[in-house]
Amino acid sequence: MMRLWLALALLAPLPLFADVVHLKTGGKVEGKVVDQGDKLQIQTATGTVTVAKEDVLRVEKKDFVGPPRPAKKDVRLGPTYAHPFHAFKLWLPPKWTRGKESGAATMSFYGPKDQFYHPRMDLRIETSAKELADYVRAYKDAFRKAFADATFLYEEASAVRGRSAYQFCVLFSEGEPSIPQQALFTFVGEGDRKIVLSFNCTQSWFERYYGQVDASMKSLRLYPYPAATPAQKGSFLTAYSRGETAYRESRWAEALEAFQEAAAVVPEFGDLQTTLGSVNFRLSKYEDAEACYRKAIAIDPDDATPQYNLGLLLLKQSKYDGAIAALKRAVELEPASEPSLTNLGAAYLGRGLDAPARETLEKAVQTDPESAAAHFNLGLAYERLDRKKDAEREFKEALSADPKHAEAPKALERVKKK
Repeated sequence: MMRLWLALALLAPLPLFADVVHLKTGGKVEGKVVDQGDKLQIQTATGTVTVAKEDVLRVEKKDFVGPPRPAKKDVRLGPTYAHPFHAFKLWLPPKWTRGKESGAATMSFYGPKDQFYHPRMDLRIETSAKELADYVRAYKDAFRKAFADATFLYEEASAVRGRSAYQFCVLFSEGEPSIPQQALFTFVGEGDRKIVLSFNCTQSWFERYYGQVDASMKSLRLYPYPAATPAQKGSFLTAYSRGETAYRESRWAEALEAFQEAAAVVPEFGDLQTTLGSVNFRLSKYEDAEACYRKAIAIDPDDATPQYNLGLLLLKQSKYDGAIAALKRAVELEPASEPSLTNLGAAYLGRGLDAPARETLEKAVQTDPESAAAHFNLGLAYERLDRKKDAEREFKEALSADPKHAEAPKALERVKKK
């Protein structure tokens, strides 16, 4: 609602949990063990460690499961959901929203109803002093006790922005008559804070949702808990809710006042700073908007949204060098973002860099062939490079995508006369 574009942050795949090498010093190293004669090479989640066998007390064998897994496809996620006091941010599948909590879930997110099925992803936040590997192991043991036929199809250790993470996919059955079910679990740990994301449905439906749900789970970002008393939390939520209502109704001055009140309580909530930037942008308070976007970037340098919005703001003011820098960073963080690519191309055009503009806008068109803005700007780049036929084609494509495009007819007439 309050974002101009969204980003996707993926998990980086790392080695599977495997054996635990206990050292005589009292330490231990966990990873995949390769025997090299008088040494052991251990592939850990952060790299490779080699230790002499004479320094090893014992090797604790642990089972793990590797691929196969459902085929992955490129997916686009939809809106973000960020919570200031649970201190996380999650990109949801398109058209999914938060809904009524299911069972013991801290939060539940629902997709559009699909015939008789309503897809749901649950998020639980728990406190546990266990290491993530031990926490997941206990979770799996409980799952096996609950479902005797549980079969773990794959599992892997990963990391989210430097934090430990783990995922497994399991097949089981429940109900009378017994119905095959498939579930996907993702665990992220930050100290004693453990977040569990889960999704399950009948096996026949699982593949239909797997790609988007998997990408959504892997987009989870954690932040430090803000220091706020219960009274301050209440004040924040009241002000934020008032700001959301005003924003939806385009009452920008009221929205600004309410969001500023909320930000005074929790200043380190990056999404709120981005929203404040967008409200100031709409009110033409460009300096204030830039300050808010830059604060959001300082809070989370890896979030593409404020980078993109900052780029738009600078482009609006014809500050092309700054716009290029911000939009290039947004593209680095979200390479499949057509709006970021299109506006970066427009910034290159504004700066007179026609060749980089053409290359960037060709990527934008490939990313979203239905984008009128991408086709139109690519037409401008071709026109500047004296590629008249290509320019004419792109202006026609822009009109096809948006028959009411204000500039494409004039541009098309212009290149026909050249």
